[in-house]
Amino acid sequence: MIKAEVIGSARVEARLEELSREMRDGIAKSILILTIELQRIIQQDKLSGQVLHARTSNLRNSIAYNFNDNGNTIEGTVGTNIGAIPYARIHEFGGIIEAKRANFLKFKIGDRWISKKSVTIPERSYLRSALKDLEPKIQSTITEQLR
Repeated sequence: MIKAEVIGSARVEARLEELSREMRDGIAKSILILTIELQRIIQQDKLSGQVLHARTSNLRNSIAYNFNDNGNTIEGTVGTNIGAIPYARIHEFGGIIEAKRANFLKFKIGDRWISKKSVTIPERSYLRSALKDLEPKIQSTITEQLR
């Protein structure tokens, strides 16, 4: 039987806990910074001409981030209030808009009125595409923090 004892184990445990706290704090700080950067990319790039051209800036101004570190998990989220901006989802995922209260949808393009039973809106991802663009930096930053 082999038995080992660490002399000064209380100091070793305290140092390990301190390192763990430092590492966790570093990861939390990195996630916060990356979350804010993702919000900036969406607002200043994706919703300012890269994917969509803002007409009113309502969608761009609705993009917000949330950061949560509750001790068990660290998370950063970026998105919009779909209830406040009802067209946010259709731009992100695409879809079909159908006439519900009338026989046709009526809208104006230029100086011409158009009537259609339905309109297909193509996917124009501004949230998921921004996250995909930032993914390599997210992976490298977190990996670096774990070293």
